Amino acid sequence: LLKLGDARVLAETLAPPPLLAIVGASPIAAALCRMAAMTGFRVAIVDPRKVYARAELFPDAAAVIHQWPEEGLKEAGIGAGSYVAVLAHDAKLDVPALATALRLGCRYVGLLGSRVTQQQRRQQLIEEGLSADDLGRLRGPIGLDCGAVEPVEIAASILAELINERRG
Repeated sequence: LLKLGDARVLAETLAPPPLLAIVGASPIAAALCRMAAMTGFRVAIVDPRKVYARAELFPDAAAVIHQWPEEGLKEAGIGAGSYVAVLAHDAKLDVPALATALRLGCRYVGLLGSRVTQQQRRQQLIEEGLSADDLGRLRGPIGLDCGAVEPVEIAASILAELINERRG
């Protein structure tokens, strides 16, 4: 409640749902898309490989974008308040997606993969000209460390981390 002169008014802010861009169509991506949509995220799938990124596999996505990450993330509308989960397991998708998200200052940027993969991608990002500060914002391995093994479990661990970032 706000006081305006002698009147008391109720003010409510309405913000659009936060955008989660998932790079890389996979069973983990499908599960994460479904759960993230249920928890209030607007989800965009970005993957140039039409055979994997089929709309029927991602019915809860607001958009399925068949472009390379640099263009696809921009088409999805990512910006400072966005969340980006890179699940591709492919350097030619991972590195440009991470570089784009970090350069645009996204709120959350996470990468799926082993510690070796994390190290390799970080080195490639340095070679792409990203700074130590940029790399300090990269989360990886993505998701809470809870022993998840199955795609749905991994997706749940990622979603828990996203919710923690959103609400924490």
